[in-house]
Amino acid sequence: MTLKESYKMMLKTIFFFLFLTNTTFAAEMPKRIISLLPSITEQLYLLNVEDEIVGVTTFCDYPEAAKKKEKIGTYMEPNLEKILSLKPDIVLASNIQPDVVNKLKKFGINVFAFIEPINFTQICEQFVQIAKITGREKKADNILNGVQQEVYKIRKKVKKKHSIFVEIGIDPLVTVGNKTFINEIVKTAGEINVFENTSSEYFRVNIEAIIERNPDIILAISGHGESENENDFWKKYKSINAVKNKRIYIIDANTLCRPTPIRYLESLKIISNFLQNKNEK
Repeated sequence: MTLKESYKMMLKTIFFFLFLTNTTFAAEMPKRIISLLPSITEQLYLLNVEDEIVGVTTFCDYPEAAKKKEKIGTYMEPNLEKILSLKPDIVLASNIQPDVVNKLKKFGINVFAFIEPINFTQICEQFVQIAKITGREKKADNILNGVQQEVYKIRKKVKKKHSIFVEIGIDPLVTVGNKTFINEIVKTAGEINVFENTSSEYFRVNIEAIIERNPDIILAISGHGESENENDFWKKYKSINAVKNKRIYIIDANTLCRPTPIRYLESLKIISNFLQNKNEK
């Protein structure tokens, strides 16, 4: 089976599995939806159900129209009174918010908590679940077919492998292990995360460990306040190939760190362009 055929089979399996197992949704589609995650909000807009959104977090800033939606606080500390006042038919949350989910359920709020996706398959599964909840399965199918074809095209062009250090933060230095969708994006681009053998998801590392692994490329994620000082920080470590060859690239956190099918594809394209010596910093 070719890679393209595998992607198609994956999508068919996702839809079939959810059709058989997901029996928790109401017969009527929700008319009042609250989203507790930026990635969920983006996907609701992608599925054209923005009119049903009555509340989002302060971090839900894309698309631009999401900024105008009623704010219910942060995703880890939402305002429960505000949520109750908006009388949602359903609140879409994550399993990384167990306390929030339990509190909402105690108030009789209908909550659907998605698992935190760690790969492309789970990202697609989540998108399909959102589509099923909102009655947009056909729309999701069309979007996912387009995304998987683009992912296949990029993967097919992979030729040369580089070693990459993914920098989530500088102070302290934080990176990603193999149980993350970010690691999979790097791998799908044909590259090697220097910490891919680490089973942890997001963790601290020391500079000595990075020097020892000597990455060809440093992929720094902006949006955490450190991006303006990337070169100042790394220029002290000229023994690292990425520093010596000026291959430090910056990617927006909202692009790489939000697990949606479209963001996954966008990140893959950006990283692939970096590796083709485009947009060098």
